[in-house]
Amino acid sequence: MLLWLSEYLAQNFYHGFSVFQYLTLRGVLGILTALFLSLVLGLLPSTPRAETLTPLMPLLYAAQPGSVVKLPPGLYAGPITISKPLTIDGGGQAVLQNNSKGTVVTIQGDNITPKGLHIRSSGQYHNDVDGCIHVRGSNNKIIDNRHTDCLFGIHLQESDNNLLKDNEISSYDMDLGNRGDAIRIWYSKNNHIVGNRVRNSRDIVVW
Repeated sequence: MLLWLSEYLAQNFYHGFSVFQYLTLRGVLGILTALFLSLVLGLLPSTPRAETLTPLMPLLYAAQPGSVVKLPPGLYAGPITISKPLTIDGGGQAVLQNNSKGTVVTIQGDNITPKGLHIRSSGQYHNDVDGCIHVRGSNNKIIDNRHTDCLFGIHLQESDNNLLKDNEISSYDMDLGNRGDAIRIWYSKNNHIVGNRVRNSRDIVVW
C-alpha cells in the first residue's frame, strides 16, 4: 500500500523534486512498508511446529498399564503410538499435533482411551490413510475429542467392540474430492458410533 502511495505521489506531487529528495522519500516509504508488513505478519496466528512442542511419548512410556495420564493444558508433539491399556485425558485443553506428516495417534492394542484431546495436523497422503486416529485393536474408547486439519478422521482397521462417542471431526479445507473420510471402518464389527459431529469431510464409510 505504501509503495503504491509513493508511485501516486511520484505521478502527482514529485514534480520539481531533486533526484536526491525523490530517492530519499522513496526510501523512507520503503522502510515504513517493511515495518508495516513485519507488524502485520507478527500479529497473524501461526501453528507451532511439532519440534517446538512438549514430547508426549516419554510420558506414555513411563505410564503403568491401566493408568490414567492426565495432561496439563498445553501443546504436545505427535505422532504417538499407544500399545498398552491407558487412558489419556486431555481435559479439553491439551492439543496434540503432528507437523502435517503421517497419522497423529496410532492405537495398536486393546482397552485404550484417548479423551478430551484436540488432535490436529496429519499428513495428506491418501495412500497412507493419514489421519487423526488409526485404530488396530478392540475395546478401545475414543471419546469427546476434537479432530481438525486431518485428512482422515478416525480409522478403524480390523478392530472390534470399540466406542466412538461425542467426537468432533473435520478434514482439511480443500476440494471435497480430496478430503478423507471422517470415520472409516474397515473389516471391523460390533463398534458403536454415537453422537459424533462431522463437518468439512468427504463421508463416513463402512467396508
